Amino acid sequence: MGDGNNDALSLRYAAVGIALGKTATNAVKECSGVILLEDNLDGIELCIKWGRNIICNIRRFIFF
Repeated sequence: MGDGNNDALSLRYAAVGIALGKTATNAVKECSGVILLEDNLDGIELCIKWGRNIICNIRRFIFF
């Protein structure tokens, strides 16, 4: 996760790079995989919970 030019290199090599949308520079936005529209980090936690729930349900369905 980054917002300044010094974070661009590490975001390029990260598995999932997250840029803060309002305060991030253009270089960071180009190197990251996900750009948050708002600088609120609470949305990331909610997305991870929903994503894990969906994956769990898909695995249960395939097992069934």
